Amino acid sequence: MISIQKRRSFRGWRLAAASVPIFLAPVALAAEHEHREHDAHAHGHGTLDIVVEGDQALIELRIPAVNVVGFEHAPRDDAEHEAVRRALEPLRDGGSLFMLSADADCAVEEAAADIVSLSDEHHHDEGDHEADEHAAHDDEHEAHEDEHAAHEDEHEAHDDEHEAHEHEGSETGAGEEEHSELRATYRFRCDAPEQLSQVDVRVFEHLHDVEEISARVVTPTAQSATDLHPGSTAVALAP
Repeated sequence: MISIQKRRSFRGWRLAAASVPIFLAPVALAAEHEHREHDAHAHGHGTLDIVVEGDQALIELRIPAVNVVGFEHAPRDDAEHEAVRRALEPLRDGGSLFMLSADADCAVEEAAADIVSLSDEHHHDEGDHEADEHAAHDDEHEAHEDEHAAHEDEHEAHDDEHEAHEHEGSETGAGEEEHSELRATYRFRCDAPEQLSQVDVRVFEHLHDVEEISARVVTPTAQSATDLHPGSTAVALAP
């Protein structure tokens, strides 16, 4: 069965592909990517990054899960698992979703699409940070135990406060709204990259109530941005 994947599984795919030259794109795109990860989760709006380097083109698409499968929580029954499977199947076919300039003679070499839980990632990262901080504090306490016996009481008080904070955080987290999104990445290789001037984005027909996709383009010679709509789906790659 297909389930909503944690973000780390998809990140692993990206790290595995990090040796590909296209991931050595300008730092500006990486910084913008990190910024987008912390932006508000806006239903009906997606983002698209296109990076062209050498004979390769990388495309990454991000859309709220509700606009892909109709809900954001993890699948709860067979019907919802099937809905995720059906929704992801066409989104894993990069060749039909993105039409690159015919003269460039491009072909899909790698593709991945998953529904990623943002809530799982948020709590996991916070938990790692708190655990590391608490462990470091324990090590420091043990190193100075003989000289600062009085510090033990302070440490115990800190533990009580930490446990209370964790309990409060778990209660708060239980009531948080779930957020998930589609993360899809496609890597193309082109035999005539100098002829690559446009990408026609054909994903709207597979989405629900998506009004706009914000596209960013980075090539060796330029950076640009444009907004796509159901009636306007072409992204120009050349100035």
